[in-house]
Amino acid sequence: MEEGENKSSILSPLGILTLVCATLIDIAGLIVLCFGLDDFGILDIIGLVFVGGLMFIQSKEITGTKGTQKVMKKAGGKIAKRLGLSFLGEVIPYFGGIAPCWTLAVIFHYKKN
Repeated sequence: MEEGENKSSILSPLGILTLVCATLIDIAGLIVLCFGLDDFGILDIIGLVFVGGLMFIQSKEITGTKGTQKVMKKAGGKIAKRLGLSFLGEVIPYFGGIAPCWTLAVIFHYKKN
């Protein structure tokens, strides 16, 4: 990476991968809902693992010269809060299929970073 480039940008390769993964999970949830099927939380667990994992990997790229552990604890807490709210939104019947909770979690994650 070059000097002026931001590692935590949504336009970074990891940011694009995370956004595409979240968007595909939200679209799959909408398709499942349109056919009147229930995925029994499978898409929610996939979203939590993949989107959460990618967001956590990105947060580990945050480096600091002083107090790196404090920065990591703070970043981990923010990710847990965003993922928790998204997961709760997704498990609500019908609302989870309509609302793009995973995509919004990724957008807010990169917006705050």
